[in-house]
Amino acid sequence: MDSSIHGQIKYLSLSQKLTTRQISEQLHVSRKLVTKVLKEETTYLCYRLRVEYLGQEHQGNTSALKGWYREIQINGDRTLNELNDFIQHVLGWDNTHLYSFTVHDKLYSYLGQDDSSVVEVVEDVFENHCSTKIHLHLLGLCENDQFVYNTDFGDDHIFLLTVTGTGPTTNKNCPPMVIGTMGKDLMQYEPQDSDVEIASKVPYIQFYGRRINSPLSKALKFRPNESFKVDFIAGKDKETLDKWRRSKEKRRWEVAVSILESRSMSPEEISNKIERPVRQIREWILAFNYYGMEGLWQAITRKSRSDKDARSERVELRKKRLIEIIHHKPKYYDVNRSSWNLQSLAKVYREQFSEKVSSQSISRYLREAKFAIKKARRVLTSPDPDYREKVDNLLTILHSLGPDELLFFIDELGPLKVRKYGGRIYAKVNEVPTYPQNQVGKGSVSLAGALSATTNQVTWKYIRSKDSESMISLVEILYNQYYSKKKLYVTWDCASWHSSDALVSWLELFNAETEGLGEGPIVEFIPLPTSSQFLDVIESVFSAMKKSVIHNSDYQSETEMKLSISQHFRERNEYFKENPKRVGKKIWEIDFFQDRDTIRSGTYREW
Repeated sequence: MDSSIHGQIKYLSLSQKLTTRQISEQLHVSRKLVTKVLKEETTYLCYRLRVEYLGQEHQGNTSALKGWYREIQINGDRTLNELNDFIQHVLGWDNTHLYSFTVHDKLYSYLGQDDSSVVEVVEDVFENHCSTKIHLHLLGLCENDQFVYNTDFGDDHIFLLTVTGTGPTTNKNCPPMVIGTMGKDLMQYEPQDSDVEIASKVPYIQFYGRRINSPLSKALKFRPNESFKVDFIAGKDKETLDKWRRSKEKRRWEVAVSILESRSMSPEEISNKIERPVRQIREWILAFNYYGMEGLWQAITRKSRSDKDARSERVELRKKRLIEIIHHKPKYYDVNRSSWNLQSLAKVYREQFSEKVSSQSISRYLREAKFAIKKARRVLTSPDPDYREKVDNLLTILHSLGPDELLFFIDELGPLKVRKYGGRIYAKVNEVPTYPQNQVGKGSVSLAGALSATTNQVTWKYIRSKDSESMISLVEILYNQYYSKKKLYVTWDCASWHSSDALVSWLELFNAETEGLGEGPIVEFIPLPTSSQFLDVIESVFSAMKKSVIHNSDYQSETEMKLSISQHFRERNEYFKENPKRVGKKIWEIDFFQDRDTIRSGTYREW
C-alpha cells in the first residue's frame, strides 16, 4: 500500500490539535447541525465506499491481503457509529469492541456505553478525540477522499476507506448495501490451536448494482444513536467544565450544566433547569460531541461569518421594506389611521410579507435607519401676492438707512390679565410648582411698542385698545422723541387698524404740516406682507419681557404690572446704550429671503 496510508495510521495513537482556522471552518457546519439533523430533507447524499484491510498495526505487513476489498453504499444521514455497525456486519465480526475513525486528520472515537464512567477521567490519548455520532454528510467527504478505520483497540485492525463516488438520493430509509466484493472473508480472532489449518470461508462473488445477501443469519441492527448525549469527557475537559459550573458567569454555567447533565437528563429537562431554548442546548451538545472543547468554545463566543452575513441581509431587507411602507399613508393599506404607529406597522408588514416582526424590532430598525417620531411644525408662510416686492422694499430701506434716518418695528401686546402666572422656575426635584386655573381678574394691561432697528431702543405706550388712535399716539411720541431726524420709517403687520383710512388720512396731513414747517422728520409707513409676523422683530422683545416679568408673577394691580414692564424696558434701553447693537440677525441677510421655504417661525429671538 501507499506509504502515505501508513502515515495516516500513526494518527490513531496521537493527540490531534486543530488550528483555530480549522475549528472555524468546521463550526461553519456545526452552527447548522440542529437543522440538518432534525429537518426532514427531500434529497440526501449517498456515499460509495471501498473498504480495504491494511492488517494489524503491530504487524506492518499488508501484502498478503493485496486486492482484498468490500465495496458498500450508505446514506449520508448515517453516523460513523452506523458505518461501523454495517462494516462489522459485512465482515461477520463480533461488534463489541471500541473503535475510531481518522477523517481529515481528525479522530472520532467510540469509547463504550458505560454511563458510570462517561464523565470520569478519560486517558490522555483520547483527550482530543471527538464523538462518532457525527453524520457522514457533515464530514466534508468528497470523491477519492480516504480515511482510516481502527477497530478493536487490543488487536488494532486497520482498514482504509476510500470514497469512490457520491450522489443524491431521495430515499432516506434506504438501507446500506454491499455492491462489490473481492477476496475471502477475514477472521477476527487467531485460532487457539496453531496446528489446525485455517479453513477459508466461501468467498463472495463480485456483483455490482444490486444488494448482496448477508452471510450472517442475524439481521443488521444499528446501535441506538443518542445524538443529544455526550459520549465522553476527557480529564482536562472535565476540570474546565466543573470550573465553568462553579463560575458566576451565567453563560458558562449554562453550557457546563448542559454538557455534564446530558447523560442523565434530556435536553427538554435541561432547558427547564437553565431556562434556555432546547435548540440551543442541542447545538452545544452537538458542537462538543463533534468538535470537543474548542468547538464548544467557538460555538459560545463566535458566530460564523455566513450566519452574520445572512442575518445582516435579513435586517437590511426588513429596513428597506419598512421604509417603503411608511412612505405610504396607512389608508393605502386599509388601516384606519392618519399616521403610523408600531402596532400598525407590524400588522401591515406581516400581511404584506408573510413574516412576523415584533413592535420592538420595528422600533429598533427605524432608529437604525435614522427615522424617529416627530411632531409637525406649523410654518408661517405668507400668501400675499406682493410678498416679494414688500420684502425687497423693507430690506432695501433697512440696508440703506442714512445717519438721519431710523426704522422702527411696531406691534401691540395684550391684553395681559393681572393674575398669577405659571412658568419655569427652580424647584426641588420632588416638588411641582402649581398655579390656579380659575382666577378672579384684577384688570388687564395692553401696550404698543416701537423698536429701533439700528439703536435697539424701545419706545412703549400703554393703550386701552388696539386701534388706529393708539397707533397715531405712538407715532407722535416717536416724532417728538426723534425730532432732529429727517425721516422715520415705520413697519408693522397687516392688521386692519394699521392701514385704516383714518390713519392714512392723518399721515398725509401730518407730513404736509411737517413739510410746511420745514422742521421735524417725515414719517413713512412700510407695511409687511400678510401673515409675516416673523419679520416683525419686536415680537422677540415682547417675548423676552414676558419671560422676565410676567411669567411666575402675581401682581395685585395693573399699576404694579405696568411699573415692572416699564422698568424692564428702561433697563434694556440702558444696556444697549452702553453696548450698541442693531436688532435681529437674519433680517440683515438679504439672501436669506430669496426662498420663502427657508423662512422659519416660532423662535423670534433669532431675528
